Amino acid sequence: VAYLIMIDSRTGIAGLALIVLFIVIHQIVRQRNYKIGIALIFCFLAAGCIMHFALPESEKRLTQTFQNINSSKGDDRVGIYKCSLKASIDHLPWGTGVRDSKPVLEEYFIADGHDWSNLKELNTHNIYLETLLTLGLPGILLLLAMLILPTIDACRRRDITLLTLLFVFAFGGLFEAILSRQVWF
Repeated sequence: VAYLIMIDSRTGIAGLALIVLFIVIHQIVRQRNYKIGIALIFCFLAAGCIMHFALPESEKRLTQTFQNINSSKGDDRVGIYKCSLKASIDHLPWGTGVRDSKPVLEEYFIADGHDWSNLKELNTHNIYLETLLTLGLPGILLLLAMLILPTIDACRRRDITLLTLLFVFAFGGLFEAILSRQVWF
């Protein structure tokens, strides 16, 4: 928890909150273990209070994120997502190829009125959009299969650990292209 707060990862903190919620529900509903469920809730709330008082900048960033979401203002990522989706759709069914995604994104960012000098270090910030843009329909179908098939298997075997890991990967991929390497020259 402390590491996620110190690196100021909004996605990490949100993912952790969802995992704790999932574990609490599992402990209370499936295991009928109310003490552990309540203890987990208390620990998570305590961590949130510590973050609020000890690291006000992190708390301020999370508050700003929620305000942006509520006001529909968003940040640069909303523009990045829109441009990435438009570029991905325009390059269906095969995508741009791995090497050509950056120049294509640059073209779409500039056409949408974004200042490329501020965004040149960025990718799609979404593993699903990145895969669709670079590898097209075959790539996104393969990525989804690599997530869905193990999830079905984990559900059948009731493997909570594997389900949690798959969830963390799938959720994190919504906000970062975690399989894409960022190289700056």
